[in-house]
Amino acid sequence: MSSSDRIRVGEYLVERQVLDEIAQELRQYQHRRRRYEYLRLRYQQVPLESPMPSEGAGRNPGPSNPTLRAVERMESIQQEMAELAAWITTVDRALEDLSEIQREILRHLYLLPRSAREYTMIGLARRLAVSEREAYRARNEGLLYIGLALHGEAILAGSWQNPGRIVAGHP
Repeated sequence: MSSSDRIRVGEYLVERQVLDEIAQELRQYQHRRRRYEYLRLRYQQVPLESPMPSEGAGRNPGPSNPTLRAVERMESIQQEMAELAAWITTVDRALEDLSEIQREILRHLYLLPRSAREYTMIGLARRLAVSEREAYRARNEGLLYIGLALHGEAILAGSWQNPGRIVAGHP
């Protein structure tokens, strides 16, 4: 592994690929929020009372229990909603802990809907009145912080996305 595959982020030496994977995950923020809202509405619409069986129906061999199927669907929806809520809450709390510059950079690069993203890193640096180098540093530090909040130190130990690779280490 060459040294150009790693970036110093604060006290850590992190593979570029780790930051890219965290950025890719953050790009799913709006999608996950929409999915959570969809599931919340769907959960409210799952019927619990089973419909009256119609005469001659019964093409399925064996007994059918529509109420049980509805409960199973509700449990499945609840589980996915809980996972999405935990992810969204973790990202939101991590964003609150970031500096204003880090938060703005991540928001404009990854969190806004694609149609609302209008800045390049150079444009963001100008808009925030910081150097381009400071903007990249803020982005990398913010991404690492959110990655640590979402996945813990596993991303530093090399066991996050691909357990076989060495991801990062201390200097």
